Amino acid sequence: MLHWLQDGELNDCFLVPTMLDAIKGDLTQATQAQQPYLMGQLAVKNAISILTGKGSTVPKLQYQDTVLVTKENVADNNAAKFYGPNFK
Repeated sequence: MLHWLQDGELNDCFLVPTMLDAIKGDLTQATQAQQPYLMGQLAVKNAISILTGKGSTVPKLQYQDTVLVTKENVADNNAAKFYGPNFK
């Protein structure tokens, strides 16, 4: 959990929601965000492939895209995109 100060008040928030709010509030210009929910889905898919004998189809290296979140696209991004549909 991160702490940030706004209007003289200390707030506790997770990283992505904080950064999205900071971009919306003109406190920062952008952030580069990973997609851990997507990474987890891919890991499970790969594990199933290995367990069902299809491990040869799993690439040795798998690079995941990050998302550049800016003032122009912050409205298109929310915490659920990064942390899954049950994130609150």
